[in-house]
Amino acid sequence: MQYAGHEKEIFGELTEARKTFAAASKSGDVSGVMAAEAMASLAMPKLLALSEDYPDLKANANFAALQDDYKEIEDQVTDQRQLYNSSATNFNTAIELVPNNIVASFKGCTSRILYEAQHQARGSVEINFDI
Repeated sequence: MQYAGHEKEIFGELTEARKTFAAASKSGDVSGVMAAEAMASLAMPKLLALSEDYPDLKANANFAALQDDYKEIEDQVTDQRQLYNSSATNFNTAIELVPNNIVASFKGCTSRILYEAQHQARGSVEINFDI
């Protein structure tokens, strides 16, 4: 299947998001993971919207599976974000309490940042795939 420049740009955005995620995950960089998630959240709806321009793609079983996988992954990301934020909040509270704050200071423990979805990525993306 031949793709125009716009479609190649979308694939490039997704590839860059995957690279950013892999590097951030490997180094434990939460900010990098958040950035990669935001990049993917902005690019995926564009990819899914391509099916409007390519009817063969819209009818493809693999593309239908991609749609289902995308929704499942989005749900998992939301669940994991909530779990991480809960754990980070508990940790941040614990290192501020006496006597934990003394030990935390001695050990060099610092507050964890909370993982927030970018404004554009918040909420559920509604995509109509009527065949």
